[in-house]
Amino acid sequence: MDGSHLTRKALKGTKRWLRRRSIWGCCKHDPPMRTVAIIPLILLCACSGVMPTHFWDDFQPELIVENHNDQGPWGGHRATHWSTSQAGTFTPRTLIQFAAQNDWTFNDSMPYDISIAQRPHFPLDHAGLDTTVNNNSTHEYFPNWIHGPAMMYRFKTNWITVEPGYGTTQDALGYIVVDPEQKEMAVYHLWGE
Repeated sequence: MDGSHLTRKALKGTKRWLRRRSIWGCCKHDPPMRTVAIIPLILLCACSGVMPTHFWDDFQPELIVENHNDQGPWGGHRATHWSTSQAGTFTPRTLIQFAAQNDWTFNDSMPYDISIAQRPHFPLDHAGLDTTVNNNSTHEYFPNWIHGPAMMYRFKTNWITVEPGYGTTQDALGYIVVDPEQKEMAVYHLWGE
């Protein structure tokens, strides 16, 4: 009798032993095959573009200075900072057009409030912009990179925020802040719970 026969017999016995002791032991199908079948599905979902702001990674990526991004199953946030020495790089037309191609609908623009510009963090929370609170727990996710005069652009996204503890929902707006020379830009977005 050669060794290959013993190896096949040992593998068969090991497989039977594993099946009896696993949570899948009651099933007729081979558990490793089920796992192998599920892995591509998990990877497809995890690597797909279902993250609300993933597209900003593709906007002039060579100019991204900082990128704070956490996208989980129940919510997430993004704060991304772009900077260049070339004036006129971040024009309103370019930003609005890129955002629109990615389902962000332009709402309005306004001068960046000096009370926001002087803060260490962009004051975004689940209820929207809130300048009345200095240290909301969500503010730490949004560093304020533009501290002088600027323009702020607001966008309606296809996402909502859920106020923790209250369950109140509202549209999760996206914010873009651009300095007057259009050399510096920041995107802020908070969604989910």
